[in-house]
Amino acid sequence: MTAIVGILNKHGVAIAADSAVTVGNGDNVKIYNTSQKIFKLSEKNPLALMIYDSASFMGIPWDVIIDMYRNERGERTFDKVQDYANDFLKFLGDFDFVKSEEDQRDYLIREMFTVYDKLVTAIKARAEDDIKHIENLTDESAERIYSMHSENVHKEFADLCNEVGKVDGLSDYTYQRFCKQIAEPLEYVINEVLEMNLEEAEKEQWQNDFFNYLTSKFFYNQTGLVFIGFGSKDIYPSSYSAFVSGVFNGRLRWVEDDKNEITNRHSSLISPYAQTDVMMTMMKGIAPAFYNQIFESQKSSIERTKEKITAKLSELGISEEVLEQVTNMETEDIQKSFEEEIGTFMDENYIQGVVDAVDSFNLEDMANMAESLISITNLQRHFSSSEESVGGPIEVAIITRGSGFKWVKHRNVPAVD
Repeated sequence: MTAIVGILNKHGVAIAADSAVTVGNGDNVKIYNTSQKIFKLSEKNPLALMIYDSASFMGIPWDVIIDMYRNERGERTFDKVQDYANDFLKFLGDFDFVKSEEDQRDYLIREMFTVYDKLVTAIKARAEDDIKHIENLTDESAERIYSMHSENVHKEFADLCNEVGKVDGLSDYTYQRFCKQIAEPLEYVINEVLEMNLEEAEKEQWQNDFFNYLTSKFFYNQTGLVFIGFGSKDIYPSSYSAFVSGVFNGRLRWVEDDKNEITNRHSSLISPYAQTDVMMTMMKGIAPAFYNQIFESQKSSIERTKEKITAKLSELGISEEVLEQVTNMETEDIQKSFEEEIGTFMDENYIQGVVDAVDSFNLEDMANMAESLISITNLQRHFSSSEESVGGPIEVAIITRGSGFKWVKHRNVPAVD
């Protein structure tokens, strides 16, 4: 994991990132503070690429890919930041080192194994949660419980994949074509990797899961890419972010995340990525998890209040018709009004003040703020019970239309005075 941030106003851009990288999974996890996450992307225009989540693409370190892109296409110019992003994504899809059938097969197997592992873990967790409350459990009952949760998890997963939609590059990919394409690696995953003995119906279920996942915009394994700075015709800076996963059947699995542009009407912006909770707490005045819990608790409180009112009316002999009306009374408008009031308070007392400050910041102020946002995230992870997945030296850079990309703090470059 990681924490990166971009701060933009009419003067330019300040970006910052930690250097922690997580290696391994499960109980065998190590964190190294050695990763570079900010890269100069163009030799002609002031533009940077920031990365987060996975430190490699189909096994190839991102710094290697970015160096090759700069060497091959660094002299090209494009009008907009998004045009640079499109060119880089095309480069990824055409990259010689991931075009071989063997590389794409390995990627396919890794993705299928991840899907299997996630779904089986969810099924087991739900089933075991039910089973622990049952006395004198029979094998038949346990099997029924597992079967029920298996059916639910597979359906929920299909609904999730359908809800997010298909990857653009694979939107025309049919189930029949998919089954033909993955026949050999699917057999390998089932028989060799997972060592499962599946009935034909079960095998088809997993084929459906893999098809839904691999052609959808939902990724378990991904890298976030943030392109930020100026294109040739940009007066003010902008940013464009996307998630990429890998290459399947010669096509890049990627999805657009977000795009922002500084204009005369929207003259400043703070964009945190990856581990954003601490930065959002500072900007909004409340931790995101706490914010969500408030609304969940308020919703539960309204329901409990309705129950108490219904019980009291019942004691008073009120008719069943009235009691039913109270029980079924819609409360969404109350919830929505409450959320709007909290949102207005946050905007007026926290968010707008931060935005107004950034609007007037010079580049030094922006660089200091970017570094501080990463630092407080690092500090929170250090004192919390979670893994210290944000840490190490913080790298900071500024980007302006006139002076280009400049390091403020970098391991291998002296700081800017």
